[in-house]
Amino acid sequence: MSTEIKQILDAFEKFETIIIHRHINPDPDAIGSQTGLALLLRAAYPQKTIYTAGPAAPDLAWIGPQQDVPAAAYQHALVVVIDTSNRERVAG
Repeated sequence: MSTEIKQILDAFEKFETIIIHRHINPDPDAIGSQTGLALLLRAAYPQKTIYTAGPAAPDLAWIGPQQDVPAAAYQHALVVVIDTSNRERVAG
């Protein structure tokens, strides 16, 4: 196993709350990646709290839901950003 993969898996193990962000103006790939990762993590760690963060995307709700994340949830949480290459495009 590569060092990078081990670091990612160790981070998933360490944190009790994981918040997954995607990019603004999401396309099916963004919602699908976010939802898929959340489903995988929920199956692997049913005791953890997993959020899919970002404004609702009604046209893509059939892929997976977006959640309002309470500000307090970010304290001591692992935040994962997928499917975007820069901070400006991260959906809040």
